[in-house]
Amino acid sequence: TGSLLDLGVKTGAQGVYTLAAGSLKAVHEVIGDVATGTFTQKGGTNTVAGVGSLLEVGVTGTGSYHLNLGTLTATHETIGETGSGSLVQHGGTNTLTAGPLVLGSLTGGHGSYDLTKGKLVAKTEVVGDAGNGTFTQSGGSNAMATGLTIGRGAGGSGTYDLTGGSLVIKDAPGTTHTLALGLDATATGAMTIAAAHATTPFLHLVHGIVTVETGGVLKVLHQAQIDTGSTLDATNGAVLIGAVKTPVAGLIAIGAGGTLEGAGTVDGNLRNATTGTVLAQGGILTLTGDITGTGKLQIADGAVLDLQGSDALNVFFVGAAGQLRLETTASVAGTISHLAIGDVIDLADVTATRAVIKAGKLTVTESDGSKLVLHVAGVLAGNHFVISDDGAGGSALTLELKVPAALAADHFDFAPAIHDVAPWDIA
Repeated sequence: TGSLLDLGVKTGAQGVYTLAAGSLKAVHEVIGDVATGTFTQKGGTNTVAGVGSLLEVGVTGTGSYHLNLGTLTATHETIGETGSGSLVQHGGTNTLTAGPLVLGSLTGGHGSYDLTKGKLVAKTEVVGDAGNGTFTQSGGSNAMATGLTIGRGAGGSGTYDLTGGSLVIKDAPGTTHTLALGLDATATGAMTIAAAHATTPFLHLVHGIVTVETGGVLKVLHQAQIDTGSTLDATNGAVLIGAVKTPVAGLIAIGAGGTLEGAGTVDGNLRNATTGTVLAQGGILTLTGDITGTGKLQIADGAVLDLQGSDALNVFFVGAAGQLRLETTASVAGTISHLAIGDVIDLADVTATRAVIKAGKLTVTESDGSKLVLHVAGVLAGNHFVISDDGAGGSALTLELKVPAALAADHFDFAPAIHDVAPWDIA
């Protein structure tokens, strides 16, 4: 028992500590201060506690902590500050009682965690703060009380590879416990889930990508938000959002109380339940797969919903000047509803020459003379679609106010000859 354990204090030094049984207690433990330090725990109990307590592995030097058996308890753990640090857990239990687990805390630092067996319990975890962090989990369990951030600080980067075991972020009423990637504008985060399960109340991809591979399941209890430039890829794995119980490979299933929103890219087929929500907002939300179910898709103010596969659901414009981009127009079966002046339907695969609204149907004539029909609803009476080039080989149909023929510009001569104007009409 003491206040400080410091391994690798001086340049060129190498400090080694092995705990096989019994107990070790300290307020501050440093493994790899300026030189090299190695701590191997084969059993017993190691407790880092007290005012300002901290376990540091790889401060400016190189440090490694091997937890094979026994119990490690600390208030706060930092793996890789400006140096290189690693924590390898092949068994036992690692419990953080208050502060976070941080991998790669400062610029230039690298921290790694390898979990193959045992339990990791923390309030929150950060993989790549201002440095670089990597977390590899092939077994065991990782449980967090409030959240996991992969790539948090300026210039930080983090990766999490989950190929076995389980990852769970606890849900609690009135909270937004989140799995977040790339929080800072210059941070990046990446996560891969394969042959394992991860559960989080909320998912927020700010600047990052989550890939769910074969056998992998990502369960989002409430809401998944994807920002511009980020990707949720479930081409081979399963994503469940809301009250959905059964995972299906290659499918993002949204159930009661589940929400998928934002402006990023979603790869994989999607099924939305009646009480689920899919909302494009803040940019372009791209859905690359086929869409089925009984729910609806929504487009907020100024947002774009880009559908690249078939769509059996109704689409609702819920804001002003929204845009629906259809990459395979003929595969859209639902009704495009709540259309208002300024809304745009972009037919990316069609060169349109005529668009006619009649009895809830929009009939579009293509350049080759063929026709396709879309079901539409909204502020249509007295209005019409104006066709323009969308700049990418397709046609943009913008809903505009139809000017009565009697008021059309070509019924007036706005440039009368000067001799046709009476002298008293000239100011």
